[in-house]
Amino acid sequence: MTNETKMLKFKNQKFGGEYYSKHNPHEDQTIKILRKLMPYEPKNVLDVGSGSGFYSTLFKNSEYVGIDISEMQVKRAREKGLKVIKHNLERKIPFKDNTFDCVLSVD
Repeated sequence: MTNETKMLKFKNQKFGGEYYSKHNPHEDQTIKILRKLMPYEPKNVLDVGSGSGFYSTLFKNSEYVGIDISEMQVKRAREKGLKVIKHNLERKIPFKDNTFDCVLSVD
């Protein structure tokens, strides 16, 4: 494990997106922008760095899958009934090509 990976793991485990979920004033604006950028509602969505699944609300009629490195965030997402897997993005994503027609990564 590289030092960068260790730092990322520490950051995600320690803060787990908690700061952003409580303090990000741009979330509503980000959702509005994403809605405008998507010309159609996708059938299968992969949310890379999904955290607790905040942006899943954009895809109520889609098959939503989140992927995140933080065990705590994955647990939170699953408690909401979302399909989210814990995965380190330094490794190959565990899905076949063309599984998703939309890939989302929002910070």
